[in-house]
Amino acid sequence: MGRSAVVFVHGVLSSGDTWRGMHDLLHADAEVTAAFEVFNFSYASPPVVLNPARRIPDIDTLAGEFGTFLQTRVADYDSVVLVSHSQGGLIVQRHLAWMLGEGRGAELARIRRVVMFACPNSGSEFALSLRRTLLWGQLRHPQERQLRPMTASVVAAQRTVLNRIVHAREVTATSCPIRFAVYAGSSDNIVPPESAMALFPHVGVLPGGHSEVIRADSPTHPAYLALKRELMETAKVGAGTAGAAAGELTGARPGVSPPRQPAAGAREIPAERRRRILEALLAVDEVNDSQLRQQLVLMLPPHVRGAVRDGVNARSHLLAILRACERFGGFGREALVEALLLVLPAESPDVVDALAVIEEVWPADDPPDASPTGRA
Repeated sequence: MGRSAVVFVHGVLSSGDTWRGMHDLLHADAEVTAAFEVFNFSYASPPVVLNPARRIPDIDTLAGEFGTFLQTRVADYDSVVLVSHSQGGLIVQRHLAWMLGEGRGAELARIRRVVMFACPNSGSEFALSLRRTLLWGQLRHPQERQLRPMTASVVAAQRTVLNRIVHAREVTATSCPIRFAVYAGSSDNIVPPESAMALFPHVGVLPGGHSEVIRADSPTHPAYLALKRELMETAKVGAGTAGAAAGELTGARPGVSPPRQPAAGAREIPAERRRRILEALLAVDEVNDSQLRQQLVLMLPPHVRGAVRDGVNARSHLLAILRACERFGGFGREALVEALLLVLPAESPDVVDALAVIEEVWPADDPPDASPTGRA
């Protein structure tokens, strides 16, 4: 396996220090450090520049600077994951769109995944009138203008990313499939969820406001769990040009886990066994928290996560999660157990009991006998 890197990109009026908590957690996580080296792309984003010999760089300039960073600092890495916050996501998208416009899609194949937190994909209306009329507006801050709703250049870059990257099927000079994982903050009033998620297919919501959403302070912080999940999924795919070439020959999308289909002949859990699992999970106090259940869904593999329907309460939501996992047979069962261990306290007696019930009524090597499933 080749060398892998994860590159962090901060937002406007910020710096690389915004990722300090996340970096500390990554460096302390042996599973992550065994697979990735961590890099920070920092750029100038002051509120004002008084020196007439200097200027505040605009998004296009920053995208070019970011491209140079990737070509120099992480040139020797066969697999790269890009992680951004806020405006950082616009910089990443502008760089990717520019590369495709230059016919350099093949050079992007080593970028395995992009993880965006609270990116203003549809712009930010927060204090828009004040931004236009007060300090930033008077001085025509070049980065602030790109954060306004539906800015033409932002829309153009996003269209290119969606059409030629997110929904691409092969690596060509003008296309390159890369998985985007997009997360919004549930309490974010600067970049509301509808702007952060935009038209991207793989999305999630994490607790917190615009800045708090990425301020991870423990290994169980929702943003850290989400990021680690994305990193570990990327690591499982494998890295290196040989892996990418094999993906092209087989028709797989380089750097993107091929979507797993519902297991052939997968069986539904008989109603009584399903009820026992459901009751055991409901006995865990934490699952009554809707945000924790959202975290549980986020910890599932994307193809399983996409099969989960919403629920009006804890029981219906857990039932939807369980039915989605059932569709994927033994793989879904293992995904459920792994997700539960990530978001729930493993030492809790109720959690231990719930896992024991799953082991008893839904053993990994002995799927229960029932009619084939054709519904979620």
